[in-house]
Amino acid sequence: MRCQRWAPAMLYPSYAERPPKLIAGSLVLDFLNTVEWRGDRTEAGERLLNYGELVLWSLAAGTIDAATAKALSAQARRDAEGAAQALGLALALRAELDAAFGFAAKPSRRLPLLDDLLRDAPAIGHLAHRQGRTIWTTGRSPDLRLPLVPIAISAASLLVAKERAQAKSCGDTRCGWVFLDETPRQTRVWCSMEGCGNRAKARAHYARRRT
Repeated sequence: MRCQRWAPAMLYPSYAERPPKLIAGSLVLDFLNTVEWRGDRTEAGERLLNYGELVLWSLAAGTIDAATAKALSAQARRDAEGAAQALGLALALRAELDAAFGFAAKPSRRLPLLDDLLRDAPAIGHLAHRQGRTIWTTGRSPDLRLPLVPIAISAASLLVAKERAQAKSCGDTRCGWVFLDETPRQTRVWCSMEGCGNRAKARAHYARRRT
């Protein structure tokens, strides 16, 4: 299995300390944003450094609940090799989807990992209604691939939907985060106005003052 590894040029804190910013408007696009500063190799930082971070991300994204997160974490401690394989699959899936949506340097239409996950989804986990919401959960022996199932379903849905054309990259090429532009006239430029948008405004203001 070949997966995309980002050089840890910058080390970022755990999702337990700094929760993920889920600003993409789509689960699968938020998953692609698990690399900080995707467009700048000197600043890029991998956030999924271990299986526990994948569980924390899924918990923050709302696809699993605390009980399922606890069960997955316990299984990962019992099966370190399986956890490493599941993490490797997550990174490889992210690279595959990055290329499928056309954000990677070399776009691709091949989706073998996505196909495998969708085929195996019924055996990996099931939906449950808990505390007023629907989440993914496991049986007595948790399958460590479970966090990837809702991502795979989100990817498959978006890839064939007309909204796929609304998937964009941030106007700051160093950032490189992706999002679904749901504005009426497709005018969204930044992944977030609070971050990249404000930085761009500040740079423009500084440039005007210099001239």
